[in-house]
Amino acid sequence: MSAPAVDSSRERSSLLFLFRLIPPRADFAQTMTDAEQYAMARHMAYWQELLAAGRVVVYGPVADPEGVWGLGVLRVADRAEALAI
Repeated sequence: MSAPAVDSSRERSSLLFLFRLIPPRADFAQTMTDAEQYAMARHMAYWQELLAAGRVVVYGPVADPEGVWGLGVLRVADRAEALAI
């Protein structure tokens, strides 16, 4: 998969924010209920939309031995925009 083109003027005037998304329990990735699986599918679709819009640099799960968690790097104009996401 190739990364979407991002307007270079946005890159110059933006900040990067790292998000660590912590699941509700250590074995969440392996024991999700049907409702949690649905919520995670929507969550992934949302992050994919942000990636396509050039607002996300990278995102995905981290295979930590203590439990899987999520990582996302956002490209935004300011802290308020990062918090809004």
